[in-house]
Amino acid sequence: MKHRVLLVSTAAGAFLLGGTATATAGEPPVPDEVETAWVAGHLITLYVDTPDAASSGPSGARPDADVFLVAPMDPAHPLDPGAVIPSPPAPAPIVVPVHDTVLDRPTAPSDCFGVQVLAAPGAGGRVLTRPDPNGGATLAWAVVAGGHRVRLTSGPVIRWAARRGLVVLDRSWPGYGGTCWTGAWRR
Repeated sequence: MKHRVLLVSTAAGAFLLGGTATATAGEPPVPDEVETAWVAGHLITLYVDTPDAASSGPSGARPDADVFLVAPMDPAHPLDPGAVIPSPPAPAPIVVPVHDTVLDRPTAPSDCFGVQVLAAPGAGGRVLTRPDPNGGATLAWAVVAGGHRVRLTSGPVIRWAARRGLVVLDRSWPGYGGTCWTGAWRR
């Protein structure tokens, strides 16, 4: 299997270096990457067109979409192995944590923004996390609600956990990552 370029590392690189997604609204671009993501607790194909020009930035013609980074559901088989973006091109080395990717719903081409899902201060044992073996952020992968473990494989569940003060949605990095959209459900 070919080592794929990561959505988040590309997002960070694009954020730092600039770029422009090539598609217009209603016209899916040719993807630079084909990945797997969680939507509503099921796996789905995620396509990403990374920025590639100096005038990087979201398009007013596309909707925005959050791309949540959570710790891998299966640590032995993360959806994304993480990466280190060296300096340069980054002002300082950036560690992209090993993670799974979660979206709110299947989506048409959208401007995608990376959001790390972290345990909220004081959440204690109500949030399950996994440290990143590469030294990146310790991401949440499940919460305990009503005595039940609930995996963070759904955008609405992640947003619910944030409203309850269990997790923090860290939007400070990586930021804009290009155009992404979903395709077929995976088995």
